[in-house]
Amino acid sequence: MSHNIKPIVFLILSGWGIAPASSANAISLAKTPNFDRLTTNYKTFSLKSSGNAVGLLDREPGNSRTGYLSIGTGKVVYEMLPKINIAIKDRTFFDNKAFLLAIENCIKNDSAMHLIGQVSENEKHSSLKHLFALLDLVRSKKINKVYLHLVLDGLLADREEGLNQIEKIQEHLEKNNSGKIASIHGQYYAMNRDGFWDKTEKSYKVIVNGKSDVFGSDASTAIKKSYSEKIYDAEIIPTVITEAGKPVGKVEDNDSIISFNFSSDRTRQLVRAFVDPEFKKFKTKKLDNVEFVGMVKYCHDIDTKFAFEEDEIKTSLPSVLDNKHIKQLYITEADRHIQLVSFLRGNLDEKLENTTDIIMAESKIAKAVVQNIVDEKRDFIGVNFSMADKTADDGNLKKTIKEVEKIDSYIGKIVDAVVGKGGVVFIASDHGNIEEFASLQSGEVEKENTTNPTPFILIGEKWGQDKELGKGKIDLSLLEPIGVLVDIAPTILKIMGIKKPKEMTGKSLI
Repeated sequence: MSHNIKPIVFLILSGWGIAPASSANAISLAKTPNFDRLTTNYKTFSLKSSGNAVGLLDREPGNSRTGYLSIGTGKVVYEMLPKINIAIKDRTFFDNKAFLLAIENCIKNDSAMHLIGQVSENEKHSSLKHLFALLDLVRSKKINKVYLHLVLDGLLADREEGLNQIEKIQEHLEKNNSGKIASIHGQYYAMNRDGFWDKTEKSYKVIVNGKSDVFGSDASTAIKKSYSEKIYDAEIIPTVITEAGKPVGKVEDNDSIISFNFSSDRTRQLVRAFVDPEFKKFKTKKLDNVEFVGMVKYCHDIDTKFAFEEDEIKTSLPSVLDNKHIKQLYITEADRHIQLVSFLRGNLDEKLENTTDIIMAESKIAKAVVQNIVDEKRDFIGVNFSMADKTADDGNLKKTIKEVEKIDSYIGKIVDAVVGKGGVVFIASDHGNIEEFASLQSGEVEKENTTNPTPFILIGEKWGQDKELGKGKIDLSLLEPIGVLVDIAPTILKIMGIKKPKEMTGKSLI
């Protein structure tokens, strides 16, 4: 096919995995006539979307970041978690030049070391193993003033799991006399990525100014008090921990900061307040000679020190299409915008001249896509439907089923519009989640993503003929995965008649 074919619509259904029908499968419990008809009548694949196949640890569930990176770049982008784990094991972690720079600054100025990051049983953004290794490194260099500013999860872990994490850390600190917890924060504040700078500001003021509406004599007690007020991990108000009525440790001139999150997306807003010389989102304190080191490079447009280099990405599906002057439109909700404008593009900072991004409520997306198809203003439209994935994260099965049914209706409207114009629709998912809502063994709700494969559907005249369901829908769980998420971009490019760049190691599925 030629890239003159249009319109082309790429639908990514967040969290839409493949699993046998069950009382815990929100997809099989929902009424999905459009999805069923499409998977039965058109070319459908089952793709690996977790573990080593997408650059994660073996048997590790997939996630949005790795899913979209794999889909967009057409190559396995290895995650930092296994890379850092190996560095700890082979001891190169303890000779890391960036860490040593931060330590030398403390030694030279007899100043404090601040460690900032998330603590969670889910290792999507950080790892306790990495925090403990940093504490060991700092202690070995005889840094006496070490302060921890810890962010609780509550999204990818149980809402009260943070207390257990904090108690583990307190035990480690007391046993090794290696530092003190200076503040605690809910993820909605310290790791906000959705442009709510007022929330980021609250965490910044706690860390730097020692100012907050909430204070506590120790972290565990402060968390328990928050729980008693029905405020759980993700929403815990940034809290200053005090001794004798004064903040345990706030950032001062000549101090060093190491941010130990290895995932950049949810760390970026807070980091900018420390490292961006042009920062204007809120008033920051002028700090002299503060050495900031990130576990990775969080802001690609700012020159900062960081410990571990991420895999180099030179191209992505959107950038290839842009270079071919293909007019693209990407539509999503605000809190999933980063998936389409950053992860799908491989975190590349280059401006795409032929691309427009739109943020709108999910209920309006399908109508906007259909209107763009009618107007014939765009050749390629990328869409993310995420509500089912988000409601599954909240543990609400009934609401998730309703969201699946809404998404199914949106799919039907968009596919009908595209097929009516002689175009092509691709449907994929970034990772599994909503298809395995609870443990079939225990019956307990599981909010974590899954290791299940995900579907990839080619909808167009060449790969099937749309008709009513005959003897019943196809059971996707019976399909053996024959590809990986990295095969999606090469497949789309081949269908569009565009040669895939050499950096894409995935293979076309057709």
